[in-house]
Amino acid sequence: MGVVAKRYLATYRHGGRACSLEITAEDHDDAQRRLRSIGLSGQVDGVIVANVATGHLALGPLALIAAAWCWVKNLGRA
Repeated sequence: MGVVAKRYLATYRHGGRACSLEITAEDHDDAQRRLRSIGLSGQVDGVIVANVATGHLALGPLALIAAAWCWVKNLGRA
């Protein structure tokens, strides 16, 4: 059985303001390592516009609509 990833909240300062981001990691130490690696190789990929639950409904109408909408929005990035 695989390791269950957890969501960790990390905070940092930018322009005098407190900011935060979410890191998915196996444990606290893994989250710390992932946060350090962002400084070396991180990049901003885009704005998260929705979180769509997957699982047994992954091919349901909401997932299909979300996938189509993301595809259309990404056309402008190409």
